[in-house]
Amino acid sequence: PPFTSCIFISNYNLLNNSCLPIKSFSYSNAMFSIGFSEKQPNIVSVVTGDGMFLSYNIEADEIQNPIVSLKLSNKELNSIAASHHIPSLYLVGSSNGRIFLVDNETNKIDPIQTNIHQSGITNVVWHPNHKNIFCSSSNDGKVFFYDLSSKGAIKSQISEQKDVLSCDFNKYDNTFVTGSSDNSIKIYDLRNTRSPLLVINGHRYGVKKVKFSPFDSKILMSGSL
Repeated sequence: PPFTSCIFISNYNLLNNSCLPIKSFSYSNAMFSIGFSEKQPNIVSVVTGDGMFLSYNIEADEIQNPIVSLKLSNKELNSIAASHHIPSLYLVGSSNGRIFLVDNETNKIDPIQTNIHQSGITNVVWHPNHKNIFCSSSNDGKVFFYDLSSKGAIKSQISEQKDVLSCDFNKYDNTFVTGSSDNSIKIYDLRNTRSPLLVINGHRYGVKKVKFSPFDSKILMSGSL
C-alpha cells in the first residue's frame, strides 16, 4: 500500500534552500489534513483516507507508533482543527458530510449534527475567540455555524451557489470569509449572513484555501486550484 510521511522542519535556510528534517512518520494511507495542538507543542494529529484519527508525540523516541488511534469513519476524513481553548479537543470533517468532536486524551468521539450537510465536508474551523463556536463548509454550497454550549445546535448558515472549499473567522471583528469553486472569495458579516458584504474575483480556478491574518484584521490570503 502507499505510504505518506510527515516531516517536521527544525531549520530552513533561505540562502541555499536547505532544510533539516527532525522527525518523520509514515502511514499506510493518505493523510488528508494535519494539525498541531494549540496548547501541547509536542502533539500533532492527522486524519486519513481510511477514516482514522491519529495523534503522535513528536518528542517520543519512537514516533512511528501513534499515541492515539481512533476509527471515525469508513470514508475519507478531509479536515481537522485543534481547539484554541481545550488542548485535547479536535474537530474532524468527513467526505460523507459528518462532523466529529474528538478528545484525544479520553478517546471520546461525539458525532455533531450528523447528515446536516448533503455532501462532503471541505473545512472545519474553530472560532479563535469563542471556545464553543465552530463552523463547517461543504461541497453542498453551505456553511453551518454551531454552538457546543447549545448541544451543537446550528446558530446560522451561509448558502452559496457552488461548492464552498474553505472558510475562516476573522480574529478581530465579525467578518467571515469563504473560498468557492466559482473562483470567488466572499466576505460576510456574521451578524447577517444572508448575502456577502464583498465578492472578490481574480482567481481563474476554485479557491481551495482562505485564511485571515492573525495580526491584521484587514489582511487575508487565498490559494487557488
